[in-house]
Amino acid sequence: MKPITRIAAVVGAAASLALALPAAAFAGPDGACYSGRACLYKAPDFNNGFSDLWVEFGADDADLRDNRLRFGDHAIAFWSRVDNETSSVKNDSTCNITLWQNRFFTGAHTTFAPGSVDGYLLNDAVGDNNASSIQVSCR
Repeated sequence: MKPITRIAAVVGAAASLALALPAAAFAGPDGACYSGRACLYKAPDFNNGFSDLWVEFGADDADLRDNRLRFGDHAIAFWSRVDNETSSVKNDSTCNITLWQNRFFTGAHTTFAPGSVDGYLLNDAVGDNNASSIQVSCR
């Protein structure tokens, strides 16, 4: 087989494989949160009907300004920060997760017990689009 023909065959096989795999193989969490993690979502209801912008945490972060949301397939969305951009949360860890309004764990805050979810932070003390730090407390 000539090199050009071989390259065309490899590209064709890769394209066929991509079409054969289910869409979920290339998708982001689509509202899912992996075990042992706390997941923050840009939009209410875990991005239901919106762009799939999310981020996951397993440890404290005193300053969310240097974090970027992920876009669907886990690619970093450089245009979208985590700081003051969280509207919903899922805690699929065995720890308490506390979202704080200000950096360095200060200001109004809301704690989420293991396994808890909140589809819209508007009515929580931390508020919608106000989280600036996250604390993970395991016993």
